[in-house]
Amino acid sequence: YLFTAVYTENNIGHFAIAEFHYLIIKKNAVGCKCKAEFLIMKLFLLFSILISNCCETSASRKNQKSLEKMKRIIKYIETNYASKISIEEMADALDLSQSHFMKFFKNTMGTTFTEYLNDYRLTMASRLLISSEASILDIAAEVGFDNLSYFNRLFKKRFYVTPREYRKRFAG
Repeated sequence: YLFTAVYTENNIGHFAIAEFHYLIIKKNAVGCKCKAEFLIMKLFLLFSILISNCCETSASRKNQKSLEKMKRIIKYIETNYASKISIEEMADALDLSQSHFMKFFKNTMGTTFTEYLNDYRLTMASRLLISSEASILDIAAEVGFDNLSYFNRLFKKRFYVTPREYRKRFAG
C-alpha cells in the first residue's frame, strides 16, 4: 500500500506500481519459476521509473529557470542595446556573480555575452543602413558602438563588406 500512496501522490510509474502491488497482494508470479526473482525484476523496473521521473522533473524545473533567465537577458538587450551594457550590470540584474553569468550565458547560448550583444547591435545597424540616410558614424552610435573603427571592423567581419559597401549594395 505504501507504493500505491507514492503512485497516487506523484503520478509516477502507474503500470509498474499497479502490477507490483497486485503481485504482492496476490503473491502470484504466473509463468515464472522463481517468485522472488520476478518481484526483484519488477521492483527494479519500479525504481528505475521513479528515479527517471524525478530526474526529469528536476531537470525540467532547472530548464524552466534557465529559460526565464535567458528571456530576461534577451529582453534587456532588445530594450537597451543602444546603451552601454556591462557584464557586471547583467550579472547584478540576475543576482549572479560575473563569472557565473558569463558561464551560464555561454553554456546556454553557445556564444559569449559580448559576442551576442555585438551581433545584435550589428543586425540593428544593418537594418538602419538600408532604411535610413543617417551617417555611418551616427548609426554606429545609435546602436551602441562608441568607436567607429571597432564598429567597422566588426561589421566587415560579420557581413564581409564595410558598412558603406553594404549600404550601396542593399539600399534601394
